[in-house]
This record gives sequence, structure tokens and C-alpha cells, in this order.
Amino acid sequence: MQAVIDLINNYFTVFGVPGTRVLAAAAILGAALVFNRLFVLVILGAVQRLTQRTQTTLDDELIEILRRPIGWLIILAGVWAAYLVLIEHLSPQLRSVLPRGVTLGVLLVLTLIAYRASAVPSRILESLAKRTSTRIDDLILPYVAVFIRAVIVLASFVIVVITLRTLAKSWVALPQGCPPDCHGAELRERDLTGIDLSGADLGEANLTGAQLRAANLAGADLRGASLVRANLERANLSDANLIGADLTGANLSRVTLNGADMSGANLSEAILTRVILTDLHLTAAVLNKARLIGADLHGTSLSGIELQEADLRGANLSGAILSGGDLTGADLSGADLSEGILIGASLDSNASLVGANLHKANLNGVSATSADMSGANLTEANLSDADLSQAYVSGVDLRQASLVRANLSGTDLSGSDLRGTDLSEAKAIEEADLRGAKYDSETKWPE
Repeated sequence: MQAVIDLINNYFTVFGVPGTRVLAAAAILGAALVFNRLFVLVILGAVQRLTQRTQTTLDDELIEILRRPIGWLIILAGVWAAYLVLIEHLSPQLRSVLPRGVTLGVLLVLTLIAYRASAVPSRILESLAKRTSTRIDDLILPYVAVFIRAVIVLASFVIVVITLRTLAKSWVALPQGCPPDCHGAELRERDLTGIDLSGADLGEANLTGAQLRAANLAGADLRGASLVRANLERANLSDANLIGADLTGANLSRVTLNGADMSGANLSEAILTRVILTDLHLTAAVLNKARLIGADLHGTSLSGIELQEADLRGANLSGAILSGGDLTGADLSGADLSEGILIGASLDSNASLVGANLHKANLNGVSATSADMSGANLTEANLSDADLSQAYVSGVDLRQASLVRANLSGTDLSGSDLRGTDLSEAKAIEEADLRGAKYDSETKWPE
């Protein structure tokens, strides 16, 4: 069988599309036409014979209303199935336009059905009105029918206009030579859903607000490109170069970033929920107010990164390097920072580490004034020279942790476990709240 397929494909192609795919698409369209005819003659014919036995004519009217539109929907379904067969060999523009064309067709058919069926409620109301003795309902009824049709026409017009506008944007061709040379291309708000731009040069391109869902950007050069508010959901950015790119407010949900370089990129307010961010470069990247809920960043180098007010709840940062990072006001509740390196990082201004796992984390010299660490696990953590002034460290497990020379001015350590903790040379410990704290003979206190 495979030999026959290869033979057909070798000798029969249409615009570069393998012959077997063309024949399959043609067969699907033919089958849709045949089924359309059979549906009208056999199925609808049988239903119509049954409705003729009833006393009301409403069911007959509904059959007549649905006869042609259902046939058109069957043909559109055939077009969609043929599109799926040919999708791998279609141009990016056709891959974007055809689905919307089919969608527009379906909308128009449904609009026609709704408009023609709008007379049915009027008939029902008319039959009910005949049973009453008042004439008011007889006078109002015609206006009700007109109102129903007007609402349907207006709603349909708005939907069709919006669809046509989207379709028009999709139809605009890419600049000549793009891909692969898309350097500096103006692609603002373009719909590039599912497009293949792998390995393309998109350096300094303007992709602001572009739709890049499921796009293939593997190995693409996006240095300095603008992807502000772009939708990159499920896009493939493996090994892509995004150094200095602007992804402010971009949607990166379920994106693939293996081997990507995002050093110095601006990801402020970007959506990266549950995205795997291991095996990529994020040095000096800006992720202020980014949504990284449940993201996987374990073992990632994030030195000097900006994560001000970022949402990192439940994120995996175990073994990550955040030295010198700015996490001011960040929410790390329930995050895993075990064995993470946060030397000199900033966790000021009410940063939240509630319930976070910081076992064996290196927080040497960290600034965590007013931070909330309640319920966190800081066993064997290094907090030497850390500034914990006014921090809320209540109920924290600090067993075997080091707080040598730490600033504890106004620190709430009530109910914390300080057994085996090294507090030697801790500053302003007399100002700390130690009510209910646990300690033992191995706890080291300032002299």
C-alpha cells in the first residue's frame, strides 16, 4: 500500500501538494455532496412524510426552513475536513484564512436559519391570541414579530462585520521574502495563528498584539522584537533568540521554551502560568508583575532578575539562582525555594513567602524588611547578614538555620522553632518578638 502511495505522490502533485492528499480532499468533498443529497431526499423526506400526518403546519414550515441550510452546513463540514487533510501543505495565510472562511459561512447559514425561523414564534403567539377575547394582543403581535426579526438581523450584522474584519486582517500577505527574512517586519496585530516561522529572522520586528497561537518559532531570531500583548499560547519557541525582546503583557501559556535565550527580555505582566522555564536563559530579564503561578524554574539561573510584585505562588524554584534579584512585593506563597541561592536578593515591601519551602536556601545578605514568612520552612537555611527588620516570621521552622549578624529589629519570631539555630551576633534581637518560640541548648544567642 505504501508503495502505491509513494508512486502517486512521485508522479502527481498539485501546487506542491502530494497527489494522495489532493485525492483524499477531493473524495471528502465528493462524499459531502453525496451525503447532502441523500440527507435531503432520504432523511428529510421521511421526516416530512411524518409531519404531514399532524394537524399543525408549524413542523412543515420548520422542515422547509432547515432543508437548504442543513445541506450547506454539510458541505461546509466537508470543506473543513478537506482543509484538515491539506493543512500541512497550505501557506500560512490559507491556514489562517480558511478556518475563518468556514466560520463565516457557518455564521451566515445560522443567521439565515434564525431569521427564517423568527416567523415561527409569531405563528405560535398568533394561535394563542386567537383564543383570547381581547384585541390588544392582535394589535401588538405584528410589532413583536418585527422586533424579533430586527434583533436577529442586527445581531447577525454585528457578528458578520466582526468576522469579516478579522478575516481581512488574516488575508494580508507577509512582506516579500518573509519568511525567512522578516527583520524589522511590521506585523502589528496580525493573525499568524499556526504559522511556521521556524529559523526566521524576526529581529526588531513589530509583533505587537499579534496572534501567534500554536505558531512554530523554533530557532527564530527575535532579538529586540516587540511582542507586547502578543498571544503566544502553545507556541513553540525552542532555541529561539529573544535577547532584549519586549514581551510586556504577552500570553505565554503552555508555550515551549526549551533552550530559548530570554536574557534581558522584558516580560512584565506576561502570563507564564505553569510554564516550564528550565533549560533557558533569563539573566537580567524583567518579569515585574508577571504571572508565574505554578511555573517550573527549578535550577534556572535568574541572577539579577527583576520580579517586583510577580505572582509566583506554588512555583518550583528549587535550586534556582536568584542572587541579586529584585523580588520586592513578590508573592511566593507556597513556592519551593529549597536549596535556592538568593544571595543579596531583595524581598522587601511585604513580599510574601507564606508557607514557602526554603530548606537549605542561601539567603545570605538578603533584604526582607516587612516580608511575610509565616509558616515557611527555613530549616538549615543561611540567613547570615540578612535584614529581617519588621518581617513577619511567626511560626517558622528555623531549626539549624544561620541568622548570624542578621538584623532582627522589630522581627516577629513568635512561635518559631529556633532549636539549633545560630543567632550569634544577631542585631537588635532584644527588639524581636520571641514569645512562644522554641529553643534548646544548641541554640546560639548573641553574647
